[in-house]
This record gives sequence, C-alpha cells and structure tokens, in this order.
Amino acid sequence: ALLAIFPLQKDSRSDDHHLTCMFKIDRDAVVNHRLHLPKTPVGLVGVPDKISGFKELVHRILRRFMMERSLDTLVSSRICHDLISPVGAIGNGVELLEACAAQMPEIGLIADSVDSATAKLRFFRICFGQISNGGLMGSGEAEAVANAMISTQRLRLEWRLQSAEFPRERVKLLFLLLLCVETTLPVGGTIVVNEQDGEFVMQADGKRLQMQDAWRVFVGKTVTITPAQVQFPLAQAFGGIKVNNSETSLTVTF
Repeated sequence: ALLAIFPLQKDSRSDDHHLTCMFKIDRDAVVNHRLHLPKTPVGLVGVPDKISGFKELVHRILRRFMMERSLDTLVSSRICHDLISPVGAIGNGVELLEACAAQMPEIGLIADSVDSATAKLRFFRICFGQISNGGLMGSGEAEAVANAMISTQRLRLEWRLQSAEFPRERVKLLFLLLLCVETTLPVGGTIVVNEQDGEFVMQADGKRLQMQDAWRVFVGKTVTITPAQVQFPLAQAFGGIKVNNSETSLTVTF
C-alpha cells in the first residue's frame, strides 16, 4: 500500500522526504548502530493530518465496505424486500374493506398503520440496505419516499432540490441524515433540503432543538450509540459532513 502512495525513487533522500511526511524517523548514529535499538526508530505521527487526501481515502474505503461488503446491508435489504409484498397485500385488503363495508374507525386505523409500515420499509431499504455502485435515483421518487417517512402533522419536509436525479449512494446519505435531523425536533418543526455549490444543505428549524450526544460522532468523538441512533455512525462514515447549530436552528452540509 505504501509503494502505491510513494513510488520508489533512485534518490534515497527523496524517499526519506516522502516517508517523513508519514513517519517520524530517528537517524541518531549511536542509537542506530548495528540496529541494536532500545525502541523502533520509526513512529507513526498524525497520518491523517500529514498526507493530503488521506482522510478521504479512509472514508472511501469505509464507504465501499459498507456498500458492498457488509453483511448487515444484505440482511436489511432481504428483510425489507420480503416484508414489502405482504404489507402491500394487507393494504390492498384494507382498500377492499373500505369499499365494501361500512365506514368503521378501526379500518381507518389499520389503513394508517399499513401506510406507515410501507413508508418505513421503502425508506429503510435505501437507508440500511445494499446500494449498487453507480445506480441513480430520480429526485421525485426520493422526495416521495422521504415525505412518506418524515412528514407528519408536527413535522414538515420541504424538498427544494433542482437536479433531476442523484447517485443512490448520495440519496442513502441524505436519508440517513434526515433520520439524524429528525431527532433534533421533538416538538416538531420544518426540515428544508437544498442544493448549494454541488452540496446538499439541510436546514432544520423549530421552537426547540434537542441535540443528542450522538451528534458528537461528526466531530470525531466516541459516544455510546443506541439502536435508535444507528444512523449517526453510518452517516459519519461517509465523511465530509459539516454541522452548525443554535438553540432553534440546525444546518447540515454534505
């Protein structure tokens, strides 16, 4: 791996120059005599800060592992795929009951539950399922899936994206961050999704914002994650996420 980053050169001093960007090298003649060393002369020093693009390389490796190698994403895809058909069949049955039987509040409750389950399955399949590399998703489809999942009487989602389609990997990150931002609005509010200079900008506004401890993962902190907060480390693995917040407003750029 090091050879791919630092090609071999004839001038050993040039090699040393490249290596010092990544390692601290002790060249003390006494310490290095016949390599009888009390400790290794080479020590790792702040690799991510010393090599341009190293953090992005790490994030790309993590992202590829998550998208293509993780068994968890395959399990999520399988569960969502196998459940969507029977849930849809229940919905069709409820529609027949509504058409043939007298209006009953119980049927309305069942219909609402079926719609909620269908919305969650479609949303979670993108959030936590496997995404094919290079796949695209239309903006209209992404908006419909997101609205069905996020929008409620107390929480409004405004979709202001101009592009006609997006890489499915970008939509996956967008959906993960929607779940993150949703946690900050316990009493409701508005989430606006915009595009600016090739980036997504997500703005959340409400009477009161509640920033859970899980948000600290975006500044490199180690925190305890509950099952309800799994979206935070999954989103953080993509990298390039900037978070700014006040008492009533939150902006996430990615």
